[in-house]
Amino acid sequence: MTVRLQREDFDIGAEILALTAGRTDVGAVATFTGICRGSEGVAAMTLEHYPGMAEAEIERQKHRFGCCDIIAPRSRFRGGGISDGLP
Repeated sequence: MTVRLQREDFDIGAEILALTAGRTDVGAVATFTGICRGSEGVAAMTLEHYPGMAEAEIERQKHRFGCCDIIAPRSRFRGGGISDGLP
């Protein structure tokens, strides 16, 4: 399992290409991308995390993937400031 915690934006399309490049055993890719909504006067938000704690919790949850035929689980989390309308 690959886990990345970062402040910089990233390209989900590039992530999918990297995951599937040269592979014939991938039948699906599932993603979740949150977006900062500008409703009710919200112009931006800040996602805070404690890197060591977040990484430890993700590692602790890895056993849950054993119940399914998941080939290459990845988790990528972007913390820091996010403006209205951006993922």
